[in-house]
Amino acid sequence: MTIRSFWRLVYQGTDVGPTEAMAWGMGIVCVVGVGAVIALTIWRTRRTADLARFDRRTISLILLSTPLLLPFCFDYDLLLLAVPVALYASERVTLSTPRDVWLTRSWIALYVWTFVNPGLAGRIDFNGTVLVLGALLALEVRRCWRDTGAGAQSTDLTSTDRHAPRAIRHPWTLSEAA
Repeated sequence: MTIRSFWRLVYQGTDVGPTEAMAWGMGIVCVVGVGAVIALTIWRTRRTADLARFDRRTISLILLSTPLLLPFCFDYDLLLLAVPVALYASERVTLSTPRDVWLTRSWIALYVWTFVNPGLAGRIDFNGTVLVLGALLALEVRRCWRDTGAGAQSTDLTSTDRHAPRAIRHPWTLSEAA
């Protein structure tokens, strides 16, 4: 489930022996590209007004990219992804972000794929985990880039400001709830 193993399977199949130069080169190009996108995303989003959200998303980005960037990773190493999915779920509960439907669907797809993959990968000689993780990483990067800048506004669900943009207020009294 690393980028290197993905390209090795694409170019060589399951043959034993040294990795071909093309598979090795594609792996290096993809790892450098993913690393550059993550570094650029962290650099761009570091000035966000909501420092706690920046920290959560930075941790999510780094941990989500780890299985892709490592030179060697087993299926059980995907337990590391429990942290970014928990951070994403906690943010979904406290923030009103309806645009993240595809990110939620991708997390569900990864969850389902981890059950299907062991039996299927041996039969088709292909591990699609890299594709699902790549989609998750791209959606997470898009979410970080979308919510940065001076125009990005916090949509905290616990806001009590009646005029807060796109915020959902908790009613504090029965008359407000009615």
